[in-house]
Formats: sequence, C-alpha cells, structure tokens
Amino acid sequence: AALHAAKALVEVLAPGAELRVEPATEGDRRRGVAVGKTKVFLRKDAFEALEALLARRTAEAAVRVQKAFRGREARRYLRSARKLAQFVQVRARLKLRRRRRAALSIAGAVRVVGASRKFRASRRIARAA
Repeated sequence: AALHAAKALVEVLAPGAELRVEPATEGDRRRGVAVGKTKVFLRKDAFEALEALLARRTAEAAVRVQKAFRGREARRYLRSARKLAQFVQVRARLKLRRRRRAALSIAGAVRVVGASRKFRASRRIARAA
C-alpha cells in the first residue's frame, strides 16, 4: 500500500518524470526512490529532480500571483480613469448646455425686444393714421 501511495505521489509531483519507485531493499542502490514503512528514501538524482520540480512549480505559482495582482491593479487604474473621463465629459456637457441656454435666452430677448418695437411702431403708425 505504501508503495502505491509513493508511486501516486511521484506521479502527482512529477508527471512523466524518470523517477522509479521501488520498495526499499539493502542490495539495490541504483533506484531513484525507495519507500520504507515510515520514510521515503531518495538518491541524489531523484532528490535533485524533485527540488528542480519544486523550484519550477514555485516560480510558476509566483508568476500566477504576480499576474493576478497586476491585472487587478490595471483594472483598478482603468476604473478610476473611466470615472475621471466621465466626470470631465459631464462638466464639459454642462458648460455647453449653459452656453446654449444663454445664447437662446439672448436670442429670445432679442426677439422679444424686436417684437415689442414692432408693436410700438405699428401703434404709432395706427395713431398717426
């Protein structure tokens, strides 16, 4: 049972690795991994292979963490930039609307003044006649 557990562990840690898992015996020293009742024995090559695998997996995990953090920071920056752009657009549109209203009110006032003058002139003409 321990042998099967060790083989499964090696397969999970290093899929397709060249590590051979055998029961621990005193006579055979060429095997990479030997499994005792309570311990796992590794030859230098097997130990170095597992250490290299650990270093690679650690580096890959660090890259994934960095990628997630940088992506989160970029999304946060873009969200604030979008809010700033919307704020600037709202302010610009308000200013344009105020200008248009002012221009319309001036044009309306000019029309009112013109109509008033026309009305007064027509009354003067009607009185004179």
